[in-house]
Amino acid sequence: MTVKVSSRYAQGEQMWVTTTGPHGRGNKQVVYLNTVIVLNSPYTVSLIRETDNMFLYGWRAYQDAQRWWVIADSNPQAFYPMDLIPGQSLRIPQ
Repeated sequence: MTVKVSSRYAQGEQMWVTTTGPHGRGNKQVVYLNTVIVLNSPYTVSLIRETDNMFLYGWRAYQDAQRWWVIADSNPQAFYPMDLIPGQSLRIPQ
């Protein structure tokens, strides 16, 4: 996986890791991105409920479910859409 020049992660720190499959086969390289963001803009805090997901928060905040990544970038504990844990708080950038 390479990061496209137009990506919001293009200027971010990247680290390549080589993994080995069972029996030494299936080697592959994976890129990990350092996506920690310092919030300079105002945000609201929402308490995660059992039925919530990142797409729902993207829709509520920006009227665009595909913008879930804006919220994920601001919440390292919930970087992927299915990582939400009920009872945790979630920062929603404005």
